Amino acid sequence: MVDGLEEVAARWTQTSTAAGNAFLGSSKSAPFGSTIEGLVDLRGLRISQFIKNATIRGIDLSGSSTEGFGQFGFCSVMDSRLVGSKIETNLGSKFIRCNFSHSDLSGAVLRGEFDEIDFTGTKLNSVSANQVTFRRCRFNGTSFRKANLLNCTFEDCSFESCNFGSGSIAGSKFIRSDLALAELKKTVIENVVFIDGVS
Repeated sequence: MVDGLEEVAARWTQTSTAAGNAFLGSSKSAPFGSTIEGLVDLRGLRISQFIKNATIRGIDLSGSSTEGFGQFGFCSVMDSRLVGSKIETNLGSKFIRCNFSHSDLSGAVLRGEFDEIDFTGTKLNSVSANQVTFRRCRFNGTSFRKANLLNCTFEDCSFESCNFGSGSIAGSKFIRSDLALAELKKTVIENVVFIDGVS
């Protein structure tokens, strides 16, 4: 976990956890107010319910985790922080200007669109994604070990020091997105297309 996030995770009681989960699915009030940056403070929340068809904007979920049925399904999440989070379930369908840096999304199922997302230092090991679009995302230092990113589109993304080992990017399209500095050992790259970029 990212430094300092253990403290905010420990503050959650059963009552505040229920209030935090209720806030994500509706317009109820948040239990801890706002952060210094003006984001709704849900840092360290254990997400235990299926958040479905919600529009979430301006929330700090850094250090949060999913448990039980906790997942984001058919949601729009914008201008939010999820730094150092551990989310291992469904994650979709639209994320815009969010920060997932240093998070662990291993085993998650990604759906929909991810625009202007910071995945720096994130674990995306064994994730599944089919026909997902990533625009202007930073994957620097990201681990994609055993990930299956099939028929995905990566547009204007950076991949410095990434590891795609033992996974698949088959059928994916890379538009102005260079994999020259990424490790592709034992990665299936069948039918991959590069447009306006270097392989």
